[in-house]
Amino acid sequence: SSNMLRLEGAQAVASSLVHLQLLASLNLRDNKMGLEGYTAITQCLGQHPHLKDFWLEKFCLKGHSSRVTCVAWSPDGTKLASASWDKTVKIWNALTGELVSTLEGHSNLVYSVDWSPDGTKLGSASCDCTVKIWNAVTGKLILTLKGHSYYEVSCVVWSPDGTKIASGAGNPYSSAPGEIFIWEAAHGAKIMELKGHAGAVTSLNWSPEGSQLASASYDKTAIVWDSISGEQ
Repeated sequence: SSNMLRLEGAQAVASSLVHLQLLASLNLRDNKMGLEGYTAITQCLGQHPHLKDFWLEKFCLKGHSSRVTCVAWSPDGTKLASASWDKTVKIWNALTGELVSTLEGHSNLVYSVDWSPDGTKLGSASCDCTVKIWNAVTGKLILTLKGHSYYEVSCVVWSPDGTKIASGAGNPYSSAPGEIFIWEAAHGAKIMELKGHAGAVTSLNWSPEGSQLASASYDKTAIVWDSISGEQ
């Protein structure tokens, strides 16, 4: 009966609830999906209040040896990637909190990490002036994108169709202009450089259809770019 769920049944339902939570949180752009997910969760907890302990449990992902600078969900919600000052990227099982793999290859602090839209690759940005593309399944390094100057590469983000990667860089301790590069994701060729920021670039975000790229900078401005022509 609903009042006498066996432990294994409770654990199975709890696992489903966690998955629903991940799906709901990943679909914030789609209000309908988010609402349906949370409605299902609320209804299930109302029927089985003793499962709230499972629902409220939070994972503390421990393993990095220095500051964690960025965290990103995989598109399917089953994994998390984290970037750290310890020069690594770690991939975690989002349902159990277990460490899946550690990606080693950067020679300096890692500031940003982002999943490809299909979840098969990861991009990472580092203070070593590079962007790296990794196989998210095997943990193997695929490409190292070089071209940024001595500046810190602070952010990396995949285009919605997965064919391009944008990276932002700059020196936060000087008034030197920031850098934004758009790269071809398959082979790592630099497609274009977007010039306009007078300070370090701190954040990048593609429009949903991929035709525009927004950037934020220490120069107190945000700029929206045409990602095809490179114009503001």
